[in-house]
Amino acid sequence: MEDTLSEVFTQCWGKLLYGSLINDNAFHTGVLGTQGEGSIGMRTVVLRAVKPDEKQLVFYTDKRSSKMTDLTAVPFANWLFYDGSERVQVKLLGNTIIHHMDEVSQSHWQKVNGDARKLYMAVPAPSTSTDYPTDGLEHLNSGSNTEDAYLNFAVVITTVDFIEWLSLKKDGHRRAQFKLIDGSWKGQWIIP
Repeated sequence: MEDTLSEVFTQCWGKLLYGSLINDNAFHTGVLGTQGEGSIGMRTVVLRAVKPDEKQLVFYTDKRSSKMTDLTAVPFANWLFYDGSERVQVKLLGNTIIHHMDEVSQSHWQKVNGDARKLYMAVPAPSTSTDYPTDGLEHLNSGSNTEDAYLNFAVVITTVDFIEWLSLKKDGHRRAQFKLIDGSWKGQWIIP
């Protein structure tokens, strides 16, 4: 049976929401694309929260990272998710807002466990060149105060205004686009 545009749209947000909640789900991580200085930056990020009613995707990052530099200069993100078992790809575009040292970041920080908090304490900062392989966490010990990591913690929220769905089925590929126009989603089928 053929999917309707409405079913595809609901499926997209459902897969994203489920992915944000289940660690081993294909949509738990996605590729985030940003506009860097002279190039496109792409990296895998963990999808931390999805708010379908607000059209929002949420991820966490170290405020010292290159993606933060990119998003500060050009507050726009491209997301790409792929589920190999279902052969479904979802691409999303939208504007971003960075939350650092505010109520939103504090609320999300409370959800980050102690071991994960250490990841925001790398010395030197992310993307810094080193003479040897390191994660920058050697300076930490079991008694390190992870509350200091909050200084480097940022929450990035993308408000989605474009979704593209692609299904690669053996009996025929299908592709649909959804654009937010004047506050309403408009969908259309397109050739894959």
